[in-house]
Amino acid sequence: MPEKSFKYTNRKARNYIFAKRIEVGIVLTGAEVKSVKTRGISLDQSNVQVFNNEAYLVNAHISGYQFSTDRPYDPRASRKLLVKKKELEMLIEAKQQKLAIVPINCYNTRGWIKLLIGVGRHKQIKEKKSEAITRSLKKRLKQQPENM
Repeated sequence: MPEKSFKYTNRKARNYIFAKRIEVGIVLTGAEVKSVKTRGISLDQSNVQVFNNEAYLVNAHISGYQFSTDRPYDPRASRKLLVKKKELEMLIEAKQQKLAIVPINCYNTRGWIKLLIGVGRHKQIKEKKSEAITRSLKKRLKQQPENM
């Protein structure tokens, strides 16, 4: 796997259980690419919508590049995703089944900005609680001395 020079994670994606993960490209202007590379992106409130047989990243915040002359600039504009045909058909089917399509990570691979999206469902409260319990138990086991 190629080395990634930066990586932005959607913290809200931890609340989902993903059945599939897909790496897709994203259509950006030159100023937006520079802004993303200088840590100017937030995926926390974003999602992926499919309409007109095209996938779009909706409600992601890409701040304007400070040296750009693009005026006026909308940081929350919808951006088209570059998806393979089979993957697009799978996304359309997932939307029909009322599954969530959520961006997980945004990163740079060989000079290209890529987006990792996941298809799945939201975790239930009991799943979140059991996950927290196992996490705390593991933490306690690490803190105990070994010669007991």
